[in-house]
Formats: sequence, C-alpha cells, structure tokens
Amino acid sequence: MFFLDVKYGTNKGSVASADDMMNAKTGHARTAGARQYASQRIKNEAVDALNTTIQLGYFPVVTGTLVITDSTTGEVLSVTSTANGVDTLSSSLSGGLTATVTLATGAVVISGSGLGHAGVASYQYNYQTGGLAGAVANNVPEVNIAVSAETITAEDFPLKALFTLGAAIDLEKAYWLNLEDELVKYLGGEVKFTMDHLGIDLMYAAAGATGAATSPGTYTAAPSTGEAWVWKKYQFLDFVEKANVNILSKTLRAMCNFLVVGNDAARLIRQLEPHFKPAAGLDSLVPTGPYELGTLDGRLVVHDPLLDSNAILFGFKGDNYLFSGFLFAPYIPLFSTPTLVTADLKAQKGFLASAGYKVVNAGMYTTGAITIV
Repeated sequence: MFFLDVKYGTNKGSVASADDMMNAKTGHARTAGARQYASQRIKNEAVDALNTTIQLGYFPVVTGTLVITDSTTGEVLSVTSTANGVDTLSSSLSGGLTATVTLATGAVVISGSGLGHAGVASYQYNYQTGGLAGAVANNVPEVNIAVSAETITAEDFPLKALFTLGAAIDLEKAYWLNLEDELVKYLGGEVKFTMDHLGIDLMYAAAGATGAATSPGTYTAAPSTGEAWVWKKYQFLDFVEKANVNILSKTLRAMCNFLVVGNDAARLIRQLEPHFKPAAGLDSLVPTGPYELGTLDGRLVVHDPLLDSNAILFGFKGDNYLFSGFLFAPYIPLFSTPTLVTADLKAQKGFLASAGYKVVNAGMYTTGAITIV
C-alpha cells in the first residue's frame, strides 16, 4: 500500500525543513507559516531573545513589510520610516524599542539590550534577486516528494458445505434445482457478506477511535411542542453537514461522501425527497445484508440492517491509493473446490476468498446517532 508524502525542503518562517507539508495519513500542515510557504511572505520566523543584531533568513527584504513581535509581552515593532535602503521600526508602546533593518542584507539591529524575550518576525522578500542567509542564492522554497509504503497482510475467508448425495437428487427431482449451483450462489454470497461487513465493522470502529473526526453527536428526530414534523426531519440535513465539516476540519482535504446507516436513519432518509434519491430497483430489492439505499444530496447512502438501529457512519472514499481512509485489497477472488463425494454418499464442497483490510486515516470517518419516534 502506497502513500504520498510531501515534506518541506527549506526552513522558512515557522516551517522547518523535513516537516510534513501534506501526508496521505495526516493531511495538510495547519500553521499560518505553512499556509504561506509557497509565497514570498515569511510568517513567524523565530527571533532570539536578547540579541541586538538579528539576521533574517531571507533577503532582500521588501520595504515596509517587516514586523517583529515579542512573544511574551506582545510588543510589536513595525516600520515607521525608510531612508537609503534602511527601514526604521518602532514600537507603539510608550518608551518602547526601536530597530533598523538593512533591506539588502536582512540585518536587523534592535536598540538597547535587544528584544528582551523570544519573538517572531514576519516580512516579505524579493525572491528574484536575493538569497538565503548563509547562501548566495536558492531562496525559492522547496518541497521533497516521496511515496512511502506499508504492508497489508491478506486474511482468508474459508467455508465448507456438507450434504448427502440423496438430498441433492431429491432437490433436483422435486424442484429441478442443482444443489451445487445453489450452494455456490448462497454460500458464495455468505463469504462475500462476511467480507463486506468486516469492512463496515472496521470503518465504524475507526470512526469512533482516537484520530477520528469529531462526532456530530446525536440527532433527535422527535419534534418539540408545536414544531411540525416535516421541518424537524429536514433538520437532519444540517446534522449531516455538521459531520461533513468535522471531517473536512480534521483532514483539510476530505469531506463526507458516503453514509452507512442503521434502520432508524434509513427510515428518516427515505422521507427526505428531493434531497434523497432512491437507488434503481430499490422497491424490488430483497436485501440480505448491506445494500445501496440511494443518495442524499449526492452522498451515497448504504443501509446496513445489522448496524445498531440508531447508528450512522460518515466517511470519505478517495479515488486512488494516495487519498484513502480505508483500504480493501482483494487477493483471492471467490474460489470453490470440485464437489467431493465419498463412498458413504456424503458430499462436501469448499469455498475460499482472501483480502487485506487496513485503516489508513481514521480522520476521514466519524460516527453519529439518531433518536427517532
């Protein structure tokens, strides 16, 4: 299983080289400095506490842009005048500090004994003509791109059917049905059912574990006194959007594009037309496990009768291996053995499939609940 991993290649403002810029598991970096990395702006570059002379990391500095902030006192030095390639900075505090910055070199001199505490500097620089401190040029921020890999171990799903040859003959004579064909249909379906529901169970467990997006809580469908039921049930749409925003906030790149719901939520969702659009053939479907109910505002809705009746799983399904929350990796498709008949006229037939499962990013999932009357 492969993951995209993009790391910062340059120290720039509050961003350190080798920090994650974007990772398939953790999402995008969140700091203000990270948001401004691909620009000529420097955000929150560390400034030593007592030094009277400070070398900014990037230069030449664009005039009028430098702001130095004392992280302890909040004292701010900003540009008040410019002359001969030197900006003068002053504090708005009475009796505060002053400083100068030589624009061409990024050298800052603070009056007195220095800033007094650790601080940060924010400014802009001219990337076309300048350089990095300690380097002649190369002041365009870099990223390092890698594809990392993890191992998935497939697990087997075996099943064996035992029957008598007499039973097979009776079924064929009475109903014109071939027992072996029926076994492939029903027991092969049972293997598939087991594999499908294991995936749902693993996603649901991840959605409620550490690292998952914040739960939207519980939606109560019972109307308040004097409240019309028709408006109360449509409030469920906002509940879904809350889960959607929570997933986006957690990952900064994924949104809810599917729901797996228990009986109570399925009952409510079917009443939310035109936001809900039923799946083709839904009225004639005879479900024996999870099935596609339809779409709700474009999101796939799967009804799982075996899920807790009031449970809802919200999740994101990516379009490739680099942006996945959960990976299902089939290894052996459903295989059935030839039927073996022993001398006592007893028969047996085996079934096997194999697949790997792995939670990649629990932040792409969350759970909610519904109370309905």
